[in-house]
Amino acid sequence: MKSRSNVKSRCSINERLKIIYDRNKANLLEHSIGDASGVICTVTAGEIARIVNSHPTVFDENLRRFLGFSRGSVNQDIRDSCTSDESAPLFWFLNNGITIVCDYFEPLKDFEEPFIEIENLRIVNGCQTSTTLAKAQASGQLRPSTKVMVRVFKTRSTDLASRLVLTTNNQNKITSRDLRARDEIQEHIKVEFERRFSLWYERTPNEFADKSKYNPQLIVSNQKIGQAYLAIVRRRPSDGGRRRYKVWGEHYKSIFNGNVYPETYLLVHKIAEGCTALKRETLKGLQETDIGRIIVANGVYHVARIVSFLWRKGDDWNDLERLRQDLQRLNDEPDLLKPYFDQGVELLVKIFQEDTQFTQEPSVALKSVALDEKIDTELYLTLAQAKGKKEKKIRRHKEDSH
Repeated sequence: MKSRSNVKSRCSINERLKIIYDRNKANLLEHSIGDASGVICTVTAGEIARIVNSHPTVFDENLRRFLGFSRGSVNQDIRDSCTSDESAPLFWFLNNGITIVCDYFEPLKDFEEPFIEIENLRIVNGCQTSTTLAKAQASGQLRPSTKVMVRVFKTRSTDLASRLVLTTNNQNKITSRDLRARDEIQEHIKVEFERRFSLWYERTPNEFADKSKYNPQLIVSNQKIGQAYLAIVRRRPSDGGRRRYKVWGEHYKSIFNGNVYPETYLLVHKIAEGCTALKRETLKGLQETDIGRIIVANGVYHVARIVSFLWRKGDDWNDLERLRQDLQRLNDEPDLLKPYFDQGVELLVKIFQEDTQFTQEPSVALKSVALDEKIDTELYLTLAQAKGKKEKKIRRHKEDSH
């Protein structure tokens, strides 16, 4: 490759980035002003993975790489998209793309083998995307149909390069919750909450910031409602408490749909909030090393699941009149949940003590489906025993009356 600079860093990366180009679709966008120029193009995910796996220093100027980035839901979502035959073709639309800064680039629009010649290539935004694609390719799971948008910027100005690094990594994050905010079902729930309960149903953060100064307790977050519903009604407290992003992903339609009474949303929210308040009180009396403290501090949605079941004696959410009565009882009896909360903590401690794996790694256990299933087993066993005792008592009463 012909160099445009007499002095190059020993770690300078010079590459031919293969691109997807069709002169009939104008799918290569170029722009320039002064000494700065840029191009936007489409590249296969495999090509990005190749560059990342070939050049360990490609992220040296990536701000998020420097600061450290989350290994949570974002990376998992990227991996799920690029390794699924169904989602891979949509990756270009679902992902924000990758930003490259370089000293020089030149697109070569050859019909047979189009590419962009790049000197001193640095990926300054899209580190998570690039790394995840590289790992997916290394494991043989990257789908060939995965394509990604790439922006290449050329500048020799240190100041402009720094501004590109900062601004491309300093955007306000758009969450899955934000994207769902205008869904028809969210609008419907908002209207119903105001009409039935005189409450403000918050679909995005700070939606009612101007009203919170009057009475913040009138604001009910759809995020918290979703988590509570997932934990209590869908019986998945591990996801509701520790994987809140799933509310807006795989479980969204099972949580937010026209078949659910608004009273159900409000009731599970009140149960979860009541348990959160009791959590703060309970923690004051527990030792740091107490397994009960770990459970209460990190498993409030697990406790809420149990509290709901014990109080309401099951998982029936189809009786509208019962839902309304329960809401009224919670309003009239502030301490109603306290004895059930204590029983819930006691039951969880028992479950943990009976399984050494849970005890050894409680933080892992509180994220596990196995714990959710164990809770279900214990609750329905308790319910069956209670019904058995009740039936036995009725039989004795009938026998005595004869």
